[in-house]
Amino acid sequence: MENDDLDIQWIEEFERVESDYKSFYTEKINNIKLNYVYINKQDEIERIKKDVLFLSQENHISREEMIKILKSQMISSDKKYSVLFILKYNIDIDPQDVTFYLKNEKDKNAFLHIVKNIDDVVLNDTINMFQDLNNIIIIFNERKESLNKTKKVLVNSKRIHKSTRRS
Repeated sequence: MENDDLDIQWIEEFERVESDYKSFYTEKINNIKLNYVYINKQDEIERIKKDVLFLSQENHISREEMIKILKSQMISSDKKYSVLFILKYNIDIDPQDVTFYLKNEKDKNAFLHIVKNIDDVVLNDTINMFQDLNNIIIIFNERKESLNKTKKVLVNSKRIHKSTRRS
């Protein structure tokens, strides 16, 4: 019986010590913050909305989900907006590199990336302690009304006349 107690104590001690470092292990991302920035015609920030997206697949936002998000947010306060930028802020640092990044001023924006195409957004695992910092920022620009409201009609001047011969 004493041998069993000793083995259990060792495991319990290991788990206790290990739990102190749990926040430094990387984990999958299950949800991410969304920030919507609306810029008016005068290039001023009109408003900022915040939301949380619970991911249907870990570390992944599908193209369909992105389109749904964009379409649902393109109209705000009875104004139409178009997407100007989509930015992804994903802290995918390895636990052993945390002190390097904290000390190095040059790499503060190393985790901010422009999403160039409306496509699947893949997120990398993040240290548990930094999960709340991951973010998708969508910047909308108010659509400018075009002054020219006439429609262009193209006329093809080269017509080929086909005639039918009857006998």
